[in-house]
Parts: sequence; C-alpha cells; structure tokens
Amino acid sequence: MQEQVEKRELDPTDILRQTLQAVSELESKTVEFESPSAAPYDVIALNIREYLRDSGNGERLPAVVAGIMQTYYEHAGEGDWRVDCEHANVSDEFSKAAGDVEIFCDGELHKAMEIKDKPATQSSVQHSIEKGRRNKLGEYLYVLGSGFKPGEEGDARQEAEDAPIELIFITPDELISTLKLVDDVERVFFLEAVGEFLNDMRANQSNKNAFTEMVESIK
Repeated sequence: MQEQVEKRELDPTDILRQTLQAVSELESKTVEFESPSAAPYDVIALNIREYLRDSGNGERLPAVVAGIMQTYYEHAGEGDWRVDCEHANVSDEFSKAAGDVEIFCDGELHKAMEIKDKPATQSSVQHSIEKGRRNKLGEYLYVLGSGFKPGEEGDARQEAEDAPIELIFITPDELISTLKLVDDVERVFFLEAVGEFLNDMRANQSNKNAFTEMVESIK
C-alpha cells in the first residue's frame, strides 16, 4: 500500500478514510435486551451484586453506579438532570471529566464521583479531593468497590477528614440499597440505564453480554 501511495496510485485521504471505517467496524456491538415487566428489589440487588463480582476490567461498577444515579435524579429531583460516565480505562491525564461519573443539573456540574473497583489508597483519595477542589465542588463521592488497601485506611480517612471539601465514602451496597426507594417501573428504568451506559462507554462485549444474560434471567 505504501508503494502505491508513493506512486500516487492511492490518495492518502482515501486510505485514512478506509482505515477509520475498518476501525469503526471493530467496535463492540450495542447491547440490546427486552426489559422485564417486573423488577423486585431483592431479585435486582442479588443479580447486580453477582454481576459486580467480576470487575470486567473496571467497566461494570461505573455503569451500575451511573445507572443508579440516573434513576435517582430522574425520579427524585426537578430540573433537567444528566449523568455522564467516563470509560473506566481513560487516564486522568487525557480526561477533563471531574470524576468517573458526573451529575449535571440544567447543564451545570452538580456532583462528581470517583469509582474504585480496586482497593482505595491515600494517594487516590488525595487525587479525588484535588479533582473536587479544582472543579469547585463542595463535596465529592468516592465509591469503595473493594474497600481500602491494607494499611491505608487510617491515612485515607484522615486525608478525607482534613480535606477542604467534603469527601464522602460510599459502598456499592449502599448505592444499590437506594433502589428500595423506587418502584418496579423505576427499577426497570435502572436496568435500561445501565445497558445504555455500557453502550456509551463502549464497554467490552463480554460485559454487555453478561448484563444482557442477567436481565434475561430476571424475566
């Protein structure tokens, strides 16, 4: 192909277009599933916890947390609420997001969350505090997917206590329990939201398939 370009038999622009087309065809397929007609809390909670037993390369927990937050704000607050979920493997160096999950109200950043599926450390807590401060947030949520790294909890909690903003630690179980406060219709909305976030994140197909199978099992 390079030889053809040098001989001007192929236009470099056409090559770029063909390459981009080939890459786009390699992207994960969109997950599609039929929502259950009923979604009892106990069944949903059990299945979501089982789904989260596998981190899915860090993709599953952010999608579930984003789905919970979307459900909460969609049904509990006035205004135009939007939840954004950053891909789990995007480095902070290349991201302008205030957190792994961001909540906006009427276009303004309202809250941000750090989602840690690995054990939390003092340095990761420091980093979250700095992101919250930089984005002028009064509080910042830190989701403890796997607790604290051994020997780090005391220093991490002290870091949060001394912070210029309020850093709130919360567990996946505590977030899941908020689904008790909504009814079946809203829990179905939650399942749909998680599926959409997995798509928006371009999550690995295996994580989408596992979620689809989980939803199918609830029917």
